[in-house]
Amino acid sequence: MKRGGTNQPGAKVTFVGALPGVAGTIGGVSATGSVHVTATANGAGVLPQTLVPHAVLSAVVELSATDYALDTIDMTTCAAQTIDAPPLVTRSGTTQVDATTPLGGVRIEATPLGVLAQAEVQPIVTTANSAGAFSIALAAGGQYDVRFVDPQARAAPFALMSIAPAGVPAAVTLPKAMTIFGNVSVTGIANPVVGASVQLLCASCTGVEASRPVAATATDAASNYRVAVPDPGTN
Repeated sequence: MKRGGTNQPGAKVTFVGALPGVAGTIGGVSATGSVHVTATANGAGVLPQTLVPHAVLSAVVELSATDYALDTIDMTTCAAQTIDAPPLVTRSGTTQVDATTPLGGVRIEATPLGVLAQAEVQPIVTTANSAGAFSIALAAGGQYDVRFVDPQARAAPFALMSIAPAGVPAAVTLPKAMTIFGNVSVTGIANPVVGASVQLLCASCTGVEASRPVAATATDAASNYRVAVPDPGTN
């Protein structure tokens, strides 16, 4: 297990992929035909002998909680392999409300898709500074849904769906917002409802988009919520 020619002690590798043909059954239960096998390199960066199918698989390498890499590994010949973890792709940029006005404090969340999701890689989250500047490091060759959300509801959320790391733009203009606010209560109970999830869904969307919130927030200590959605009166 290497990166740039250097062995990576303790690297965790998850082999994922899909098997061709009919998966069959296991104990009478239909198999999915997917592969998910994990191994951890020793102190010298050497992986233990690991049983995997004779197939071309993806190796998802975890070097730290925020450092992941992808490599393709051909196990059709059962030959010894060297897995090379490409360096992260770092994208830097600025969040803004228009071409000249930065917006600080925006939360950026990159949700892994494809083989990264199969390997159960968790979202990468960062926050733009007070001047709107942000930097996010993503796995080379990976695919992500990237969302930009203003916790202060000064602008509406902005999403980039199923993009490669290079698809994260250097300047992100969040849409103009319409703010929706209110109070959550429980009939017959005077205590405040703290931390209740408030989600706004798209009524006209279909497929996965129908279940993804357009915007989401939680109630505060006084049961109040405030959330920004794209203003339908703006382009």
